[in-house]
Amino acid sequence: MKKIFNYLAGTIVFVLAIYLAGGFLLPKTWHVIQKTTIKAQPEIIYEQIANLKNWQNWAPWNKDKDPSQEYSYEGPDMGAGAKWLWKSEKMGSGWLEITEASPDTGIVYKLFIDMNGRTSNIRGSISYTNVGDALDVIWTDQGEAGAGFNQRWLSIIIKIMLSKEMASGLEKLKYISE
Repeated sequence: MKKIFNYLAGTIVFVLAIYLAGGFLLPKTWHVIQKTTIKAQPEIIYEQIANLKNWQNWAPWNKDKDPSQEYSYEGPDMGAGAKWLWKSEKMGSGWLEITEASPDTGIVYKLFIDMNGRTSNIRGSISYTNVGDALDVIWTDQGEAGAGFNQRWLSIIIKIMLSKEMASGLEKLKYISE
């Protein structure tokens, strides 16, 4: 019995040490990049990414994922200053605002998410460059993991989930653009 207790106590101390050491070593920021090649002209991709209403065609966070979402839009229809706001039972509330836009290179945006009081501020971009008769399209998101150990460990899971969703969104963007 004493052997089992010692083993159990040792295991708990080991796991706690990993948790604490990892909390110190994990970065305070996270970064996710997904890329695909799309055989389309820049203006086709730009129309899909710079007009936030078109994100419903390809983005992974649309009414297919959560039918309770309610959307509204502010600012211009597309480009810098365009803003998409939402409320949702499943995905919380938030907004995405395009801060820079160029038909030749893509968009840069700010994203704010509030999920039951847990907020995230994300910076992102969708850019593209010519590669022969196609475009390399790169979607990037980055944010703060936070100062706490739990938040830093959670950022690993967020990166994995976000990476899958961004890859799915780029595949849909490719499908509707080609």
